[in-house]
Amino acid sequence: MTLDQLVESAGARCVVRAFGVERTPEESALLLEPCLGGDLRDYINARYKHSGRARAGGLVTEAQARVLGFHLACGIAFCHGRGVAVRDIKPENVLIAADGSVRLSDFGLSAAGCCGATAGCRLVSGTTAYMAPEGLARINEPEGEDSPAAEGDVGAEDPADGPGPGEHGTAVDWWALGATLFELMLGVPPMFEEGIDATEHARRIVEDKVEFPPWARDEESAPDESSMLSSHAASLLLGLLAKDPRSRLGAGPEGAAAVLRHPFFGRGAGVRERLAGSVAVDFDADGARRWLPGLAGDDD
Repeated sequence: MTLDQLVESAGARCVVRAFGVERTPEESALLLEPCLGGDLRDYINARYKHSGRARAGGLVTEAQARVLGFHLACGIAFCHGRGVAVRDIKPENVLIAADGSVRLSDFGLSAAGCCGATAGCRLVSGTTAYMAPEGLARINEPEGEDSPAAEGDVGAEDPADGPGPGEHGTAVDWWALGATLFELMLGVPPMFEEGIDATEHARRIVEDKVEFPPWARDEESAPDESSMLSSHAASLLLGLLAKDPRSRLGAGPEGAAAVLRHPFFGRGAGVRERLAGSVAVDFDADGARRWLPGLAGDDD
């Protein structure tokens, strides 16, 4: 199976399916497939509460992040192949089906017809903690320059008088994947610190260097060996979280293939096919079936 075929097959399964629309005079509602496992935020909150892994810094092991990250990368590649920049990838927008497979969802801020990695989109949108620096550039402008407020979820129009700060492309989704995996493996989103507000977090994302907690790369500071990042995991995160979108993993000439072929996910077509066929979230392995309300009492 070629990589393009893998993306078509696995990527399609990683996007939530819509079965129709119900309309009334007052409102419209999408009919979506049920995802009884809740969302990824539910899952990592439950792990933080119930799992010893959280005390070691990260919320999942690298092995778990590898499968989950590969599935999400396939879903992102599937969307990009259709000219769609998702633009609001975060744990709350990753749904989990009852069988442990994951779905990208909530395309309300997505942009169709966006085929460039670094340009083509002008709507500043997303959630601060997972937004790329180029998407936050205008939000971080000093007050008095008609900059949109950076308070959590953002959706403000950029002016249409030519390219400038805030213009971005599909590379923002690779940053968001990196930020999500960073949180899964290290416990918090990049550049986040308890007590800072969204405006300060946005400034740090735009201006500060991406750094790992000392325990993630230093044996003496690590709570235990399993909490340390491997060199491949560190390389993937730094590649996805490159400040310059032109040099970001996934934004170059190879596109999504550069992400899917990264050594973190293993080498060879056979390894990638096994990852694509693996369960993204194994509820039974870590006891999560007992923690999540949608699955509680499900003995299947």
